[in-house]
Amino acid sequence: MFNCVKLTPYACATIFAVQCLTIHAQQMSVSQAGNPRIDFIPGDEQSRASQSNLLGTVQLPLDYEIGLNITPDATTVAAWSNIIHITANDNNCCNPGDRVPGIWFYAGTTRLHIIDGHSPVSSNDECTTPLQLPALQTTRVRLFLTTTQTRVFFNDTLVCSEARADRAIYPNAKVYASNPWFPASNAWISGFYLQPLRVVRGYQQHTFLGPQPQQLSRGYNLGTIDLPINYEIGFSVVPTALVLGYSNIIHMTANRNDCCNPGDRIPGVWFYPNTTRLHSIFGSRALENDECPILTPLPMGAATQMVIRMNNSNMTVFLNGTAACTESRTQQSVFNGATFFASDPWYPSAQATIANLYITDLNAAAAPLTITGLSTMVAAALSDAQSDVATIDGALSTTASEIRADARDLAFVVGNLTASVTGINTTVNAQGSRLGDVARAGDTLGAYLQDNVTTLTGLHTTLQGRVADVQLNVSETRATLTATQTDVGYLRGNTSASLSRLNTNVTSLGQQQATTAGLVARVQNNVTSLSSTLSATSAGLGSLRSALQSALAGLSYDITRPDAGATGIPQVTGDGQDVVVAAGSGGTVRVSGSTCASMDLCAALEQISTITTALNTAVAPSPP
Repeated sequence: MFNCVKLTPYACATIFAVQCLTIHAQQMSVSQAGNPRIDFIPGDEQSRASQSNLLGTVQLPLDYEIGLNITPDATTVAAWSNIIHITANDNNCCNPGDRVPGIWFYAGTTRLHIIDGHSPVSSNDECTTPLQLPALQTTRVRLFLTTTQTRVFFNDTLVCSEARADRAIYPNAKVYASNPWFPASNAWISGFYLQPLRVVRGYQQHTFLGPQPQQLSRGYNLGTIDLPINYEIGFSVVPTALVLGYSNIIHMTANRNDCCNPGDRIPGVWFYPNTTRLHSIFGSRALENDECPILTPLPMGAATQMVIRMNNSNMTVFLNGTAACTESRTQQSVFNGATFFASDPWYPSAQATIANLYITDLNAAAAPLTITGLSTMVAAALSDAQSDVATIDGALSTTASEIRADARDLAFVVGNLTASVTGINTTVNAQGSRLGDVARAGDTLGAYLQDNVTTLTGLHTTLQGRVADVQLNVSETRATLTATQTDVGYLRGNTSASLSRLNTNVTSLGQQQATTAGLVARVQNNVTSLSSTLSATSAGLGSLRSALQSALAGLSYDITRPDAGATGIPQVTGDGQDVVVAAGSGGTVRVSGSTCASMDLCAALEQISTITTALNTAVAPSPP
C-alpha cells in the first residue's frame, strides 16, 4: 500500500510528486480510521533476507500486529544474523524505538531472538523462546504488540509473552529485511505485514458492529479487548444457509489460538455441521473446552438475539431473552489483549449475517456512577482522545515534512532543468555559425554532385542498352531450354515404354525358362523310369523264359489232333525245347505216353509253342 515511500524523493518530485503525496496523506489518515493492513512482502511471494534491504517507511500506532513466514536454509550463519528490523530512529540499539521490533537468529542456530524496545527502562527487552525453527520448513510467526504486552505465536501457538508499558507512536519508522548492522540470515521471507490493532480498554460497554447486518467473513478481526471476570456479549444472528462442517460465528481468544488451552475460547460460538444448532464453548482454567449445550436450532432466515453472560460462577446463554443453557464456571481469570473474530480463521464462516455486536463490562456496569468513577471514565476517554490527536498530529507532521522535503527536491529539479535549458540555448547559439559554414560547404558539394549526376546519367544509358542485350539473350536461351525440355520429355517417354517392354520380355523369358526346365526334368524322370521299367521287364522275361524252359525240359510229346489227317491240319510234335508242327496221323495226341483226346489240349500246346517262340525272340541279344 505504501509504494510511494519506497520511491526516492527525487523520483517522487520529478514523476509523481503531487499524486504520490496525496495518496500517502490519504493512507495515513485511513490507517487510523480503518486499520488497513500494510503488506511489505505479499504472501504469494518469497524474498531472500538481504542486508540493508529497506522495504519502506511507516507510522507505528500504539497497538499493532506483525506477521511473517520464515523458511530457514539448511545452513546457518556463524554470527548473529538479522531477519527483520523496524526502527523509529534508524538506529540499531539501544534507545526507545530502536527495535520495535527486531528479529534475529542466534549465532549458528535457527532459534529466534525477538526484541521489542518500547521504553527507557526496557529498550532492548527480549521475548524469550528456546524453540528453533525447523530448517527448510516454513513457520508462521506473529507478534502482537500493545501498550500492555508483547505476545509471540509460532503457527498459532503462543510461545512467549512479556509485559509492556509506555509505548509511543512513531510516525516515521523504517522497515528492514534485513538491517544494515548485522549479516542477513540464511532464510526466505514471505507474507510480511503490519496490521494496526483496534484495542478496547476502560469500557463500560463497547459496540463492535451496529444495526446494519454484516456477512460473516473468515478471519475478520474485530479488534483486541481486555476481558474482565464478569462480562456480557450480545449480537443478532440470521442464518441464511447450511454448511457441511462446523462453521464459526464469533470467537474470542486470549492466545490467538483455536483450542484447547485456557483462554483459547472465551467464548466461541459455532453451528453444528449441516444444522443451525448452536455449539457454544467457554474455556476456563478448569475446563478448557466446556460446552453450554443448546438443543433447539435457530430458525432459518429469521433474526435471533443471542446474549452470553459470564460471571464468577457460571455462563448463561439467552436466546431472544429466554435462558437456553447454563454452565458452571470456576477458576476464572482476567485476559488482557484478547482477539475478537467474526468469524475466526480456523473454521469456515457460518452462512449468516450478524448485527448489534457489543460487549459490556458487568463489573463497571454494576458500579454506581460516582465522581471518582466519572473522573476515571473521563480520564480514559481523554487519554484515547489524546492518543488519537497524537496520531493525527504525527500523520500531519509526517505528511507536512514529506511535502516540504519533496518541494525542496522539486525546486532542485526545476533548477537543474533551468540550467539545462540555458546550456542548450548557449549550445544552439554557438552552433549557429557552424551551421552557416556547413551550408556553404553544402553548396560546393551540390555542384560537385551535379557534375557526377551527368556522368552517371550517361553510364545509366549505356547500362540500359547492355541490359536490353542481356534480356534478349536470356529470352533466346529460355526458348532453347524449353525446346530441349520438350525433347527430353519425349525421349523420357520412349525410354520408359522401351524399358517397360523389355521388363515384360525378360519376365516372359524367365517364365519360359522355368517351364522348359520343368519339362526337361519331367523327360529325364520319364527316361529314367522307362529305363528302369525296361530293365525290370527284361529281367522278368528272362526269368519267365527260364521257368518255361525248365518246365518243358525233358518233356516229349506227340500230338495228334483229333482231326489228324484232315487236309491242312498239321501235326504238332516237340522235344521240350522246340515245338514242331507237322502233319500227323491218327486221331489222338500223345504227350509223354498220354493221348491228347481233346482239341483244348492241343490248342494249349500250340499256344505254349507260340509263346516259347516269342520269348526266344524277346530275350535274344540285341544286335550291336
